[in-house]
Amino acid sequence: MKHSRQRQGREFFERRSWALKRQENKIKAQIEAIKVRETENRASNVKSTVFHARFQDNRRKLRRERTREEIPSVAVVGYTNCGKTSLIRALTGSDKLRPRNQVRFAISAKSFSASTPL
Repeated sequence: MKHSRQRQGREFFERRSWALKRQENKIKAQIEAIKVRETENRASNVKSTVFHARFQDNRRKLRRERTREEIPSVAVVGYTNCGKTSLIRALTGSDKLRPRNQVRFAISAKSFSASTPL
């Protein structure tokens, strides 16, 4: 059975229109996913900023307390496994010192608190 040229043209445009509509829906879905991701990223950045502000605030308070109590601070810097902890233990005479990782230091920093023998 032979179709008229007019009918073939109409079917072509209907198929093409359907394909374009499908592409349009895919693009809209992608745009929506990007918007959701950006919203989540913004929320994450806000949480990070709030955490950083609280962290800085806490550090300021601790620093003020140490200054008020006139507690001296000492920094021991060195490579990994070069005896920093052993040095501090020897100076303070304490075997109970346990190093702990501190946030916001460039390279694996440790923090100790102890008193030196008189």
